[in-house]
Formats: sequence, structure tokens, C-alpha cells
Amino acid sequence: PDGKKIAFVSNAGEASEPSIWVMNADGSGQTRLTSPTLGQDFNPDWSPDGTKIVFSRITSSTMGSELYVMNADGSNLHKVPNTLTGGSDIKPSWSPDGKRIVYHSFQGGTTAQLYTISPDGSGLKSLNRTGYHPDWQPVPSKGSCSIGLAAKPATLTYGKATTLSGKLTTSAGTALSGKKVILKQRPVGAATFSRVPGQPASGLTTSSTGFFRLDGVKPAKNTDYRATFAGDAGYESCASTLERVNVKAIVHLKLSTTSVKLGKGVTISGSVQPSHTGSVKLKIKRNGVKVAEKIVTLNDSKYRFVYKPAKTGSYSAVASFAGDKDHLGNLSPTKSFKATR
Repeated sequence: PDGKKIAFVSNAGEASEPSIWVMNADGSGQTRLTSPTLGQDFNPDWSPDGTKIVFSRITSSTMGSELYVMNADGSNLHKVPNTLTGGSDIKPSWSPDGKRIVYHSFQGGTTAQLYTISPDGSGLKSLNRTGYHPDWQPVPSKGSCSIGLAAKPATLTYGKATTLSGKLTTSAGTALSGKKVILKQRPVGAATFSRVPGQPASGLTTSSTGFFRLDGVKPAKNTDYRATFAGDAGYESCASTLERVNVKAIVHLKLSTTSVKLGKGVTISGSVQPSHTGSVKLKIKRNGVKVAEKIVTLNDSKYRFVYKPAKTGSYSAVASFAGDKDHLGNLSPTKSFKATR
């Protein structure tokens, strides 16, 4: 298994019958390991760790072949017990972990059946299929991958869109092209992820440089996004880290008038979008200096407050919403009015 030695069958030299031999990879050091009597040994196979050899032996007493195991130097030669009797067990091959042996066996017929057995003779199992010369190969290991994901912008106002983009690569950074990436979302408060609308049913296809992109993504509230690759024949599945997009609420404000007489009031009203409970804070300034601040409760996401200026001057009003777990806070546009006599 390490490429340093070769096990083979030969009847060279004093060996009148085919025997198991080993030699170095360059052909030197040829050593005979078995000496069958009126029979022959064939089909040697190294154990994965290189410490044992399994092979088939035909003896004159049975005229059939049986499985034998020995150490790599020929010591501790013994028959594998508990195989089926009266047949021929041929072409043994070790499992990749060295715990089982697969072989084909003729049991009084012309069609071979496949079996596996442990080296100590336990756990004989039929694979319930015909076949010849099985070779137990390890499952090829899959490559690992990595996905990066970014949202631009990562903070936006309610109703606006962001772009989700990223790159799929091997763990070593080599771009993976032509792969299917699926974008998923989990708004604040949701227990599970769901697909992001707007992408093909099969997912986004990575470019020749591994990139993918989805424009026009409109989160309704603060949302976590991630990109996923389900894996394929060559690569394991992988997923990006979470990318949070925060959504600011919209605060509207309007004035009933832009000019008010002293003693009269100006109505300041507006709403928060999307619909929220809670309150807004109104801040009113006269000639650039704050003269009033008022917390106004939202009713059906709307607010209303009447302010009566005490002095003449130029006034401004702005409303702020502090935000909650669903949305970031925001300010309304500043509106101005004058108070005159």
C-alpha cells in the first residue's frame, strides 16, 4: 500500500506450485512466502496498513479454493474460518479500513456470488448479487469549500433594496464555477430559514470566477442572510456565515401650516412605516435652540400633537422613532414654520 513492495504469484526457483512472493518495487529482494503442497496460491492482496496479505489457496484435498491470511513476512499463516464449504473462494480484497474482506465464491454452480467476511472468520455476509473479481476501493474523499457573502448596502430604509453577492471557492481559495448556490433568509423572529425570492429554482450559478449575485432583495425587517452550496460529487456542502441586513423604519411628519399666529397652534402629525406600536419623540426648536420635546404615543402607527408657540420666530420640528427588534430607528425630515403676531 505504501508503494515500496509488490506481492505476486510465481512458481520460480524451487517452487513447483504457484506460491505467494514479495519483492521491492524495483524488483530486488524477491522472497517466497508460501509453499503450498500439491496445490497453488494466488490472488494476493495487501491489507491497507501493509501488515497482512490475504490470498486464495487451492488444495488437492478439496480441489476448491479457500481464503488464507498471513503476516507480510509470511508468518502466522492461517485459513480464514467459517467460509462456505464445498466451493471456491476467489479474488479476496481488503476493505479500506482493514476490517472486512470481500471475495467471490462458486458454490456448486457456474455463477459466482459476492461475500464479505472479517479476517477472523466472523460476520460472513452475502451481498446478494453475482459478480467476479471484486476490488474494494475507498470512497474518494470530497474537497471542502468556502462561501463568502456580503450585502450592499447592509443598512437600508424600509422599502429599499440591497444586493447579495459572494464567491464560492475551494478551501484553498480556488474558484468553483458552474455550481448552484442558494440564498436563504431568516427575518428577526423567524425560527427557520427560507429561500430568498427572486432567484432561480435551482439556485444561482457561479461564474467562471466563482461569483454569484442577486439584486433587488427587499427585506421587510432586520434579516439574516446566508449562502448555501449543497455539495456534489466532488465537493462537500458548505454555507457562509450570517450576513445581517438592518432595516430602518420610515418616519413621516407634516405640519398643518407653515405660519401660525401667537396664541394659535400648529398641528404636527405623521406616521411610522411599517406599522408599529410605541411612540415617537418630537423635538421643536426656535431659531435653532430647542424649546420643546414631547413623547407622543403611536395610535395605529400614527401620531398627532398640537404645539402653540409662545414667541415669534422661526421654528423647526422633527420626529424620531427609537426602533425595536424588527427595525432600526430613524428621523423624519425636518419641517419649518414661523410664528408671527
